[in-house]
Amino acid sequence: MTKVKIGNLQLEASDRYDPVIIASLEQHVTSQIQESKPYDKEANLFLLKLYQFNTSKTNVEFVKKVLILALMYGGATNDFTLATYLIQDKQVCTANILTRQ
Repeated sequence: MTKVKIGNLQLEASDRYDPVIIASLEQHVTSQIQESKPYDKEANLFLLKLYQFNTSKTNVEFVKKVLILALMYGGATNDFTLATYLIQDKQVCTANILTRQ
């Protein structure tokens, strides 16, 4: 295994797209919310990209958290728009990700 740098994280993985790192990226999203860690746009968007490649591992709750972070901290930029482009249409429709509840 080698070290892979994604955003502010150094992870152990065979390569950058190894689905093994999904859990670490999800934990990183949680730490940005609960522990007020710095917003990490690159790592958050990369988590959504890994969900694209590994649809069976998609966690809708973390998709929502990434979208919330993008709105809160990337509001003046296009972070939210970039994040929505990485979400598959099927996920949006079945999970009501972008609808008011």
